Amino acid sequence: MKFISKYLATLVVAITLWGCARPPSQSADTVISMQKTACYGACPVYSVEIFDDMKITYLGGENVPVVGEQTGEISRQQLDELIEAFTDSNFFDYESDYMGHVTDLPTTYIQFTYEGKSKKVRDYYGAPQSLKDLENKVEELVRSIFWKED
Repeated sequence: MKFISKYLATLVVAITLWGCARPPSQSADTVISMQKTACYGACPVYSVEIFDDMKITYLGGENVPVVGEQTGEISRQQLDELIEAFTDSNFFDYESDYMGHVTDLPTTYIQFTYEGKSKKVRDYYGAPQSLKDLENKVEELVRSIFWKED
């Protein structure tokens, strides 16, 4: 019994030290994400996430030049310019939903997280041009990184 107690105590100490010795998880926070859904026609279907460590992930679905998951990096300047565009447009003041009485259009979901605030907007129909401009900026980045022709 004394052996088992000593063994268990050693095991608990080893597990505790191993847990303390591991580096803390340094997962990056998502700053901007955007998802474009299918429509009745040939609309591009994809999603993209841009992180505060300048990493970018892309998942291409249908009607896009690159299908599947891809990762990349953007520059600090590119990230700062995107953040500035979102803050200048007062992203947090947009409505949460832009819906119209039409059918068969794609939906764009766009989310911005900054300085402790986060907002997700659904754009189906009727969004202001300034929101469309932000969506286009994100898509331009996707095009330049993932859809560029070799």
